[in-house]
Amino acid sequence: MRVLGKKVLIKPIKKEKTTSGLILPESSSDNTKAEVILVGEKASIIKQGDIVKHHMNRGVSYDYLGDACLFINEDDIIAIL
Repeated sequence: MRVLGKKVLIKPIKKEKTTSGLILPESSSDNTKAEVILVGEKASIIKQGDIVKHHMNRGVSYDYLGDACLFINEDDIIAIL
């Protein structure tokens, strides 16, 4: 698959660990951390494999190779972690 423009396909990271090693359930985290799976040809900063924080409730859901992913605009990414 080829992603167009400044779009980015991300896979949300569902489980987060606290500094003490506890795994938080999905409902207690803001769920805005994700791994970049595919990057459009006009995306300038984001690279495949980056871990990013993004705006919540943005993007289009897409099932990619059996994983629940999101298409978002590069501008919806807040930070590369």
